Amino acid sequence: NTLLNNHIKLYIPVLKKAINEQVQIQKEELRSYGESLLSEESEENTHSTLLLLIAQYSEFYQSAIDGRSIKNITSEIKAGARIHMIFHDVYTKSLQALNPYECLTDDDIRKAIMNAKRLKPKQLIPRKAFENLIRYQIG
Repeated sequence: NTLLNNHIKLYIPVLKKAINEQVQIQKEELRSYGESLLSEESEENTHSTLLLLIAQYSEFYQSAIDGRSIKNITSEIKAGARIHMIFHDVYTKSLQALNPYECLTDDDIRKAIMNAKRLKPKQLIPRKAFENLIRYQIG
C-alpha cells in the first residue's frame, strides 16, 4: 500500500506537467485557426457563423468532387472520378445482371394490365399495373 502511494506521489507531478504541455499545444493550435467566431453569443452572430461554415464546407466538398483538392492523383481513383466509375461501371453492370422477368410471366403482366386498366384504354401500361408488378417483384 505504501509502495503504491509513493509511486503515485512520484508520478503525479510528471503527469501534471505532461498534461499541461499538451493543453498548451492544443491552445496554440486553436489560436493558429484564428479568432473565435462565437465570442459574442448573439443569435445573429450564431446564424452568420453557421451559414459561413456551411458555405465553406460546400466549397470544400465541391472542390473534392471536382478533384481540385486531391494531393496524390496517381495512387487510386478518387472524388468525382470514383463516383463516375461507380455509377457507370459497377452500378451499370449490377443493373444489367438483373433479370426483371425472373418471377413474372407474360400472363402475369397481361392480367395486371387488364386489372388496372378498367375503362381507361389510353395508356400503354397503366401506372397502377406497373406499381403492382413492382411490388410483386420486390415482395
